[in-house]
Amino acid sequence: MKMTKKFPIFDTMEDAVSALSNQWRYRKFLNRVRSGYRSMKTEMEKAKHILSRLDSGVLYHPTLMTMELLEAYGIKCELPVMAHNLEEARLKAGEIGYPVVMKIGSADISHKTDVKGVRVNIADEKGLIEAFIDIMDAITKMRKSSRIHGVILQKMIPEGMELIIGGKHDHDFGPIVMFGMGGIFVE
Repeated sequence: MKMTKKFPIFDTMEDAVSALSNQWRYRKFLNRVRSGYRSMKTEMEKAKHILSRLDSGVLYHPTLMTMELLEAYGIKCELPVMAHNLEEARLKAGEIGYPVVMKIGSADISHKTDVKGVRVNIADEKGLIEAFIDIMDAITKMRKSSRIHGVILQKMIPEGMELIIGGKHDHDFGPIVMFGMGGIFVE
């Protein structure tokens, strides 16, 4: 292809048709990108406040902080709540609405399903009480030394894919970002 006064001149018909085809595909891509994304509302002051708690060394559960931070950056989440005892769990589950997910509230336990610290699709208060007792019994037997703050409750989401994202600064490679399927696939 030669350029004369910003007007393309092609040596063959195939090159001209290929260029036209690529231009058409690029235009479709631009239209899809422009119409497919919405701007996200970011609450920078809220995000700074959440991060300042982390910097100050305030004991704070990573799951709760992460979800709050995602919300501050405009990423919709079902925000989890911490319940420190059974009565608090009953009240908070009633506020959230059933069905709920319950996870052990401990920053010391990364792989919560391995220690029977997760219950999903809890349909009612009776199931919530059973799940709370089962989780606490399992943790007491399997992880006596772990600091337990209570349980984390979250509205059960019926469909979708759980994702994980993480990052760190590696001495050899520099900044690294990890992204993939979350939940039991990570554990």
